[in-house]
Amino acid sequence: MITTSRVFLAASMLLMSACSTMGMPIMLSYEEAELFQRDGNCIKLTGDRIKKIPGWSKVTAYVNEHWGSDGGLKVNDHKYTDKMVMACMNVQQVTSTWKSEPQCQDSLTDFDSKAMGTDLVISGTKEITRETHASWTTTHSSELTAGAEFTVGIGSDATGKAEAKFSMSTTIKDETTSSKGSSRETKDSFGYNFPVPKGNTCGLKLKVTDCDGQASATVPIVVTGTVWFFYNDAVPDKTDASFGNHYHWSVHLDSILSEQERTSLIELSGGIKTSTKGELLVECKPSEPGAKAITKNLTTGKTLSGGASESKSASDTPKDKSPKDGKPKTGNSTSTKPKTGKPQTGKPKTGKPKVATKPKSGKPKSGAQKPGKKSRAALVERSQW
Repeated sequence: MITTSRVFLAASMLLMSACSTMGMPIMLSYEEAELFQRDGNCIKLTGDRIKKIPGWSKVTAYVNEHWGSDGGLKVNDHKYTDKMVMACMNVQQVTSTWKSEPQCQDSLTDFDSKAMGTDLVISGTKEITRETHASWTTTHSSELTAGAEFTVGIGSDATGKAEAKFSMSTTIKDETTSSKGSSRETKDSFGYNFPVPKGNTCGLKLKVTDCDGQASATVPIVVTGTVWFFYNDAVPDKTDASFGNHYHWSVHLDSILSEQERTSLIELSGGIKTSTKGELLVECKPSEPGAKAITKNLTTGKTLSGGASESKSASDTPKDKSPKDGKPKTGNSTSTKPKTGKPQTGKPKTGKPKVATKPKSGKPKSGAQKPGKKSRAALVERSQW
């Protein structure tokens, strides 16, 4: 009588005929022999590359503890398509860091000579253009996906000048010294309306700001999925014999390794050039005695200089209206008489007496429990054959 176990043993022996010596895994098929396979921003890994993750020694220690060291590593086997292992760029955008303060230079030119004069309103609509050019060089390869290309968004951090800020999508290659250039142009429009102050003659200036800087960025490549270990003989789990003896055992990497232990980094260095064209400045010069010069950015609405007569707040209190008797201010009191600061005569206040506060009952919150040990989830996905 042919039992199921004998059939399985025979099939396993046939499979092992394709193995190389020294307990290595079964030969990869032609498709699997590819160095890597594109799948969006994920790369299908090979056995040699999976060993480059920081926590691989932890995986081998776990395997030896449970099933022994004689198993051959097998990844992305065609029989287990639901248990693959991939290296993925699992972020859509990373934030770069300026290596030093970006250098920016402004230039001004006259704009629309018709919008000049006195006793009028300068108004209109202007398009503003922002251009970014970058060249990113890979300074450190992740090794997991060496040679692969990824598309990633890179933006500037919160430091640096506002005109130097950027956000763009670029293609990078996981190969040291590889360089990729990218550009982005955005356009926007804004309306402006500026009443010319009395006694001034105003004109518009077109502002162009060019910035140049060096930035660095780090792109994480994270390994996720399952690896297999094939044994020549059916072996038990030395920590739990109830699983029986099997030839194939699998380990789910996400369960026994932290993300940091499964992550390798691609490091980039980039030269960044930005150009902002279209900001408008209005410059007003006095044409009558007593008028003050004013410069204002119509794009941002920020007054750059002058404008003291316009910036005076209604809440400003003239000095001659401040109290002159030297008595303390009354604050928000509605009384017309200022407080004298004299001590109380001993008469109690007519308001409600203060009630002594009761101490907190100290009742525990409903359902509150002392933190205990976390329940230990199964660390290994034991798929056995």
